[in-house]
Amino acid sequence: MSIFQYIAIGGIWVYRGVNKPISFLISTIFGYASACKHSPTCSEYAIFAIQKYGTMRGLFYGIRRLIQCW
Repeated sequence: MSIFQYIAIGGIWVYRGVNKPISFLISTIFGYASACKHSPTCSEYAIFAIQKYGTMRGLFYGIRRLIQCW
């Protein structure tokens, strides 16, 4: 893997670390559980895509899948 792939995957790990407590807090305050409709999750899919297709194409596939949730 290239250094750019490591940086992109590291960014996804940071996103996971920040997103989990925030989504827990929101679900606790508003009383609903946030559940991902995709399996694997968007972040897992993005990591796999980055490893398989490279940084730019993998990020494109990950972002495209994330946009489907909105």
